Amino acid sequence: MTINAESGNRQIGEVMTEVIESSVNMKSLALVVLLCLACGLMSSSFVLASPHMWSKLILTQHWPSTFCSMEHCDPKFDYWTLHGLWPDKGQECNSSWHFNVTLIQDLLPDMQKWWPDLITPASSEFWQYEWQKHGTCAAKAESLNSQHKYFGKVLELYHTLDLDGVMKKFNIVPSETYYAFDHIEGIILNFYSVKPKIQCIHPKGGKVQILGQIEICFNSDFQLANCEHSETDTLRLIDFLNVKGTEFSVCDHATPVYYPPFKGKPSM
Repeated sequence: MTINAESGNRQIGEVMTEVIESSVNMKSLALVVLLCLACGLMSSSFVLASPHMWSKLILTQHWPSTFCSMEHCDPKFDYWTLHGLWPDKGQECNSSWHFNVTLIQDLLPDMQKWWPDLITPASSEFWQYEWQKHGTCAAKAESLNSQHKYFGKVLELYHTLDLDGVMKKFNIVPSETYYAFDHIEGIILNFYSVKPKIQCIHPKGGKVQILGQIEICFNSDFQLANCEHSETDTLRLIDFLNVKGTEFSVCDHATPVYYPPFKGKPSM
C-alpha cells in the first residue's frame, strides 16, 4: 500500500495537534483540580483556625468565702457555687444574641441557689454576662444552642460533679488548719480521674495561699477531660464581675493552702 507523502505528513500533523491539545486539556484539568484542593484546604484551615471554635468546656466553681473576703460582699453561701461554663476558645461570639431571663424562668430557683451573683444575689446581670461572653460561643453545639439548653446543661454538670460533696466526703472542708495543695489536687484527680485546675489567691508574703476556684473540664461530648494550664495562668476577677483587679492564679504546689471557713459558722 502506498501513502502519499503530503497526505501522510498532514495526517501525522493532525495526530500531533490532537496529542498536544489533549495534553493541554489534561494539564488544565490538573490545574483546576489542584486549585480546588488548595481552596478546600484553605477553607478547612480557616474553619479550624476560627477563634470561635472550641473542643473543650471548662466548668468553673468558686468558694464564696474567698471571693467575699476580697470584694467585701456577704458570703451567704457555705458551698461551692457556679462561676460558669466556658468553651476553651472564643468569647462574645454573637453580640446580637441578647440574654433574656424570661427564657429560663423554670431554671431560676436553681440558678439563684447554685449560680448566684455573689455581690448582688438578686441580680441577673452575672448570668447575662456569662451568656454573652461564653454561652454564645458554647452555642455552636446543638446541645447548647439556646439559652435554656446552655444554663440547663451547666446546672446538670454542676450537680453531676457534686464537687462540694466530694470535697466533704474526703474531709477537705473549710478549716483554720492548712492543707497541702497536693492533697487537695490528689483527692479531686483520683475521684474524677482527670486533672483539674485549682486556683488560689496569693497574699503578699507567700507563706500561705487561699483556695478560691476549681475548674473541671469536659470534651465536646460532655465526657470528663484533663484541664490544661500553665503555672502562670491567671484570671483577674475584673474580667468577669467588673470588680477591682484581684487575681486568681494557679495554686503553688509547695505553699500551704488555706480553705477559709464560712463566715459566722464554726469550722467543720
